[in-house]
Amino acid sequence: MAPALRHPRKKKPGRPKTRKTTTCWRCHLKLSTSKKLKQHLLRKTGCGPKAVALQKERRKFASRLTSKVYSIKRELDKVGWWEAEAKSEDEDEETKDDCEDEDMEDAERVPVNVWVTAPDNLKRAKALARVDWSTIVDLR
Repeated sequence: MAPALRHPRKKKPGRPKTRKTTTCWRCHLKLSTSKKLKQHLLRKTGCGPKAVALQKERRKFASRLTSKVYSIKRELDKVGWWEAEAKSEDEDEETKDDCEDEDMEDAERVPVNVWVTAPDNLKRAKALARVDWSTIVDLR
């Protein structure tokens, strides 16, 4: 049994009767402090079943868009060309100093071809992914 207070304080009007709640009334999430509850309620993305469903739909759309973008980029990257790789003069001088063997120098003179694609393929793919093809192509 708890000890009785000798001078119990009088209850003032307006004092909090209970502790501040830490449970969100919309999504029923239990937070550690009431301050975190306030921050949770002030977030731009809402909580609750409707807001969560909207977030899931947005994530799904973003995922589909990114996969579409990268598939279009992959197709654009297939359309490239072979180009001889250019060496700088500094590299040529260093290699001549390092190796005096003529066979090695002949091997270095062989041109190296590199597959080159357009540098802005990602931008083009993003633009193509956002186009609504049903409005452009009429399939009647």
